[in-house]
Amino acid sequence: MAQIGIVVPAYNGARFLRQMLESVLAQTVADWELVVVDDGSHDETPEIVRRFADRDRRIRLVQQGNGGVAVARNRGMAELSADCLEIAFLDHDDVWEADALATLSGALERDPQAAGAYGLARFVDAQGRPDPTHELEAFGRRRRGVRDGSLQDWPPTWPTGLEVMAVGCCISTPGQVLIRRQALGAAEPFDAAAAPSDDWDLWLRLCTAGHLAFVDRLVIGWRQHDNNASRQHRSESASIRYTRAKLARSPQLTNEQRRLIRLADRWHRWDASQWRARWARSALIEGRVLDAANHLRHAVVDRIAFHTSRV
Repeated sequence: MAQIGIVVPAYNGARFLRQMLESVLAQTVADWELVVVDDGSHDETPEIVRRFADRDRRIRLVQQGNGGVAVARNRGMAELSADCLEIAFLDHDDVWEADALATLSGALERDPQAAGAYGLARFVDAQGRPDPTHELEAFGRRRRGVRDGSLQDWPPTWPTGLEVMAVGCCISTPGQVLIRRQALGAAEPFDAAAAPSDDWDLWLRLCTAGHLAFVDRLVIGWRQHDNNASRQHRSESASIRYTRAKLARSPQLTNEQRRLIRLADRWHRWDASQWRARWARSALIEGRVLDAANHLRHAVVDRIAFHTSRV
């Protein structure tokens, strides 16, 4: 019997899979089980997982044809034993801090009303070296939400609710989060149509019904490498538009939540315009004129949308 279920979708993940698995084995809590879903890999992914499974009975391999990361995560959750009351979705190239599960499970114990708990991520490179700028950790701490009709900084002691998550995703990688299984319900948690924003779509749905406890502590290394598709700028992707439209159409929303979402979308435009303007200035200083022009164009579009939108 395991308290925590861990799901890892893996597609051609042999390069980093061992480090991820070692980080799970190094956890300071032992009551977990791990399901790795090989999503139609063409490399040594299944062989690596089998070797680890021979070492530790808590690790299992499930294989399927390539269906994408959302489908693989849903399959992995379905394969977990019913005893798992808390679930984490860890990517095959990320690495946990040794106390990640203990930290997040402890946060859930302290906040019985939370649907999940999450901590901070930091960038690590292909060799596992941490980013010395701490840029991603600063991003995780910089939560902004809608309160009294305006966009405000969120105190570190406050949980992350729809007021924050509807402005924009403040969780970089799913492995930051530990979720109560009960909060996920019986439906498949990840919407493949929302990929690569399927994780944000899930956080939004969880925050519609409750909140996520925020832990101001490093729990995971988010690996950056050449094949990391999640490095795409999410605000530019069609999946963001799909996810926002899906949220706005949700029949479960109250009238107050609908108004909050409209406000959050408006303030997202304001925030995005400011970031775009900063990026345009940096690009211009570095001599990247075309990048600067592109950022400036998006900044103007977002600023106009902010001023013309109605709540």
